[in-house]
Amino acid sequence: MSVQAERRPRALGFALVGLAVVLGFGYLAWSNWSNDRALQVRGAEADARVVEVGKRATVEFRTADGRQVRALIAQGGSPRDRRPAVGDEIRVVYDPRHPEADVRDTRVAPNHVIALFMTATALVGAGAVAVAVVAELRRRVSRPA
Repeated sequence: MSVQAERRPRALGFALVGLAVVLGFGYLAWSNWSNDRALQVRGAEADARVVEVGKRATVEFRTADGRQVRALIAQGGSPRDRRPAVGDEIRVVYDPRHPEADVRDTRVAPNHVIALFMTATALVGAGAVAVAVVAELRRRVSRPA
């Protein structure tokens, strides 16, 4: 018996780790889709001021019910000429139920690339885990005693 054969993970352990990873990506995809859907269905607009710019811009705005909110602009495909700078006044869409969640700059079309990537990763991962577990179980069953 080779060292590699002895170190192979057990099918159940591999399946559990793979399932945890798939569920993690699935949750991230669902979270991203649900935020995008909330903005689309019940989104409200507000004027916001850009207060910080890094990989994502942070804005401050006042909700329709008067709350002062600080939130990140959702990741999207904004072209370089549309990226906000500190001090810019922009219009944003926010979810009135959770205004501190990601908001979207109205100048930029909704971008679902991250949600699609997470969904595809979860689906491919689920398929890969299933194939690997079935292959491992078949290998163990067909192994001579």
